[in-house]
Amino acid sequence: MSDLDVHSRLLNPHKCIVCETPLINRRQHSKTCISRCRTQLYRQKKENSVLVKFRLPLNVYTNLVIAVMSAGKGVDEHLQELLKREHA
Repeated sequence: MSDLDVHSRLLNPHKCIVCETPLINRRQHSKTCISRCRTQLYRQKKENSVLVKFRLPLNVYTNLVIAVMSAGKGVDEHLQELLKREHA
């Protein structure tokens, strides 16, 4: 990271998405400041979702996992995107 990048991050740090505390000296991809906020975010996401269980043929599951891994995503995220496209 260049000196300019460090300076701009100190002037405009990103914020915790729960409590909006500036995230100084945190990784760039961090979303929360402390474990309490991380837990609160997890619980909010859990409340706003539904667990759906279903069976897939092995070859369909294998193709799904390959697609997910090549896209660098999680299975949940990949399926959500597919459903959004289907209903858009």
